Order: sequence, then C-alpha cells, then structure tokens
Amino acid sequence: MISENNKVPLLDFLSISQPTVISSSMSPNTADISVITVVLNDKSGLERAVSSVQRQRSLVIEHLIVDGGSIDGSAELAREFSSVLIDSKPDGGIYPAMQRGAMRATGEFLIFCNSGDMLFGDDFLAKAIRQLRIDKSLWGFGPIIELTERDTFAWVSVPSYADSKSIIARKVFVPFPSFIIERNLFLRLGGLTDQFKIAGDFELICKAASSSKPSIFRDPIALFAAGGISYVSADVAWKEEIAIRVKLFDLSFFDRCKQWLKFSIRLARWKTGKLLDFIQARSPFKESSWREYRTNPVPSEYANFLTN
Repeated sequence: MISENNKVPLLDFLSISQPTVISSSMSPNTADISVITVVLNDKSGLERAVSSVQRQRSLVIEHLIVDGGSIDGSAELAREFSSVLIDSKPDGGIYPAMQRGAMRATGEFLIFCNSGDMLFGDDFLAKAIRQLRIDKSLWGFGPIIELTERDTFAWVSVPSYADSKSIIARKVFVPFPSFIIERNLFLRLGGLTDQFKIAGDFELICKAASSSKPSIFRDPIALFAAGGISYVSADVAWKEEIAIRVKLFDLSFFDRCKQWLKFSIRLARWKTGKLLDFIQARSPFKESSWREYRTNPVPSEYANFLTN
C-alpha cells in the first residue's frame, strides 16, 4: 500500500517480459506507433523502458532503441530488443539521438520513452491512440506520473483544454513523456533540432501547438524519472525556452522584457527551493521533504498500478 508520504517501493516487478513489439522482419508501416528510446550507459533504465513497452496491448508497436556508444551492456540490450538495428555511436546530445531514431520510424505516431522512463499501464497508450484517431488530432498529451528524486511518486496533471498561446507561454505544461505526434507532422515540422541542448523538446511542442489543436488524454501514459539535466540546470532550460519563443515568434521588445522578468522571478523561486533542500538535507530531523507538501498524490485508480 502507498504510505502517507506517498513513498512506495521502486518498480521491482518491471523485469523483461513477453515480447509484444514488432520485429524487423515484419513489413513496414504496420505499427500504430513508434516508441523511440535513447540510452547511454544506463542498462537497468533501458531494461525498465523495454519491459514497459512490451507490456502494452491492443496496438502494434515499433520500438526503436538508439544507443549513444554505451560500454555497460546497454548497446547489446538495444541490439536485442530494437525493432530496427540502429548503430551504437555517439550522437552529440539527446536530441540528435532522438532525431536519429525518429528518422528510422515507420509508425503512424511517435512517442519518446528514454531509458529510465516507462510507459504506464498496459492499455493507456492504446486508448490515447484511439482518442487521437477519433478526434482526428495530429498530436496530443496527457498527465504523467513522476518518480521523484526522493523515490516517491507525484501526479503531474494537465487541464482539459489548452490553446496554442497558453502552451507556448507555459501557462499549460505539456509533459514531453506523454507527447504523441503523428510521424508525418513531426517530419513537416522539422523534427528535433540540435540548436538547444535542454529545451529542444519545448521547441517541437511550440511548433506542434502552432500547427493544430491537440487531444488531451485523461489517463497517464508515462512514468517519468526525475533528476535529468532539465532539473539540474533548470535555469539554462528556461533561458533556452525564451530563445525558442524569440526564434519562432515575432516578439516585441516589450514582450521580451516580460519574458526576462518572469525568468527572474522563476529563478529566484528555484534558488530558494535549492536552499531549502540544502538546509533540510543537513537537518537532524528526518521528516518528509518540504517538496512532498507541494506535490499532488497519484489518484487511487492509478496508484494500484504502482504496487504489487
């Protein structure tokens, strides 16, 4: 059962299970969705991602695993479970690696599930694909469950409606692990570029939001492991987001000033949070992190999936 502070055991039941992913011997264009997984020296994280993909049902998946030149066994695992054999080699960054996988994809839709992250449940992804087709949407997103750095689970919600302006301004947060996009739209938008090192996914989201309205899924389709570079270097990511808005949209001088003012406020809050983390880590009182009081618990209908 989930304890009062929402702390649960890590998902030890995520072992490699029965394959449900198409193989490279099948004819092209048979996949409902291509799942692109990028890995670099994270074999255990890749095992979790592979297992979560293989548990999916009610749709045909092409799983493309892009290894960046690992030496810990990840490359061998990628060769074994990738639907298409992709060379193991350095890519110079996560977005070039994700783009390399996407360019080999043949599925109708694309989703990115990198090592350490997992697709959630066994049919929520299929439901999301059905919704996209019913809505005749070219892209969509939904809530996710975050595995925090404190080994607890947090619910990251999304609104029931979002327009392009609110998405681009970050008034509506689009969790990239739940971001599904039609492959042809991805190609028309230019895919993921290597111009931005941390917020390249936000650039793609802005382009998608400017092109058409999204579907918004009710169920979570991803479990995201926090602690990546966007957490460590959040200030750099936010600067890149401003640069992306300047690049894609004709912002006036006044609008640019507002952007930097918001950044300054956000940065001050972030630094305050880091200071509180530092103080609490050295406190003799081993109580729950102050961050736990600011996070939303996972709804009970999904929490059952997190326990055995």
